[in-house]
Amino acid sequence: MWRFVLSVSIFCLFYGQLSAGFEPYAGRWSKFCKYSAKLSSGYLLIEDTALTLISYHLPHQHGHNVHQNNEQNRLIGHVHRMSFINGKASGFTALEPASHKSNYFIGNEPDLWARDVQDFRVLVLNNLYPGIDLQLELKDGNLKSSFVVHPGARAAQIAMRYSGITDAGLSAAGSFSYQTGMGRYTETAPVSWLETESGKQFIESSFLWDEHQSILKFNVKQSKGGKKLIIDPTLVFSSYTGATADNWGFTAAPDESGHLYAGGIVFDFRSAYQPGTGTGSYPLVGPFQSAFGGGNFDISISKFSPDGRNLIYSTYLGGNGDDYPHSLIVNRQNELILMGSTTSSNYPLSSNAYDASYNGLSDLVVSKLNASGNA
Repeated sequence: MWRFVLSVSIFCLFYGQLSAGFEPYAGRWSKFCKYSAKLSSGYLLIEDTALTLISYHLPHQHGHNVHQNNEQNRLIGHVHRMSFINGKASGFTALEPASHKSNYFIGNEPDLWARDVQDFRVLVLNNLYPGIDLQLELKDGNLKSSFVVHPGARAAQIAMRYSGITDAGLSAAGSFSYQTGMGRYTETAPVSWLETESGKQFIESSFLWDEHQSILKFNVKQSKGGKKLIIDPTLVFSSYTGATADNWGFTAAPDESGHLYAGGIVFDFRSAYQPGTGTGSYPLVGPFQSAFGGGNFDISISKFSPDGRNLIYSTYLGGNGDDYPHSLIVNRQNELILMGSTTSSNYPLSSNAYDASYNGLSDLVVSKLNASGNA
């Protein structure tokens, strides 16, 4: 039996993008939000008629400018939204529950607290259009979305209106890109195929962009008959630094084998507005420090394989104040040396530290991690 499959692969390539999975509404967002997904640089809010991306960062602080006024230290954010024209999900199906649950005791209103909130790796917006589902999936740390067009339904129903974007359009290669206050997003040209018993048979498809109404559609040569269609685009986000967005990179260095070491700051969405409530959300692998140290920011250190496909190690580094990395170098033993600054009175120190005391305000720090990043 043949199935008709249209794929327009969407991946949101935020660095360390999804920290958990899809959570049912737990009183933290508007009454229209049904599910949310926590990103390392914001939140994805999921309604029955729209997807909303809240992205944010704090301006980089270097050198002697750690202590700045509130205006300079303000959180910078952007909201953009994709609304489904004439589309509304009839319900939600959450699949593949994660091994952990979350609790939210934020503020002094118990009605807004939530206990044992289950995360899921897959979320389906059922019947978003007649005969069409939208499936959101956490895959390899990235967010993938697919429209599933069941037999008898037409992909031409799908129409998405974008708001909060500028400079949108299609490239000669067929990709769709647009600008936001946080950087430029690009959705690569759709890829479509028939799924048969012998494998995939690719077919022609493309985007249709109405710049006057800011509406994106799909142009697919959809065959008649009982074939199933999947539409699955790829979204790539590039930050102002030219890297994929994370908890805001400050510095990077390679070693002689081509591994990349990245240093940034980790902060939590809630801690930006309610200091002391953040828990950090950075993806950890064999960490030297496995818990968020406190304050507004910790240093994040990550080592990537030469092809960028694997995270060799990833760790927090910081204490109860604000910690910043400013430069990295790697020696021939693949030990990483970091120079940064801290306002933490309990920054991690070795037993043979040159200066083992916090001297007030902002101190310089020099740290060395072994090749495995765990000491």
